[in-house]
Amino acid sequence: MSRQSALRVNGQGATYRCARFLDLVEAAAWAAAAKPLTSPKEYRAVAGECLTALELLTDQPGVGFSPWVYLAAQTLECTLKAYIARLGLPAPARHQRHDLINLWSTAVGASATAADKITLEARPPEWCVMLNVFLDHPFPERDSGAHGLAAGAERARLARALRKLYTEVEAAFQ
Repeated sequence: MSRQSALRVNGQGATYRCARFLDLVEAAAWAAAAKPLTSPKEYRAVAGECLTALELLTDQPGVGFSPWVYLAAQTLECTLKAYIARLGLPAPARHQRHDLINLWSTAVGASATAADKITLEARPPEWCVMLNVFLDHPFPERDSGAHGLAAGAERARLARALRKLYTEVEAAFQ
């Protein structure tokens, strides 16, 4: 076999084959990174990261309403999903995956019969409903006061409520 034929296999040069291989590796890495969360530990980890960022931003002046509320909604969603998944229940249907009211109700029902109970009122609190509305309409009017979280005190209160819920779910993992 000549040197030139060794460089070509099936009409493709070694450089091309190497580049194609690297493209496939990169595509697989992106696919793994983009894989949706499914395990209780993954949900719990993301909830913890979002909650930490939320708490850091709570007392910072000038933090916009939309990013702060987005973090609060993600914290609640991942915390509830961590608990539900920890109890071995199936993930909500795809069209309901960001439905915080459905997740809350599912967690309430699961907690009623679980050994590792968490404290949830049967009816979702007003802040849960507000966060659910935000997920449906993520770009509120500039006047965020209509959503009840414009004041720093209200943001701090919600951050404390989310921390309490997250701590209870953390205890269920022990």
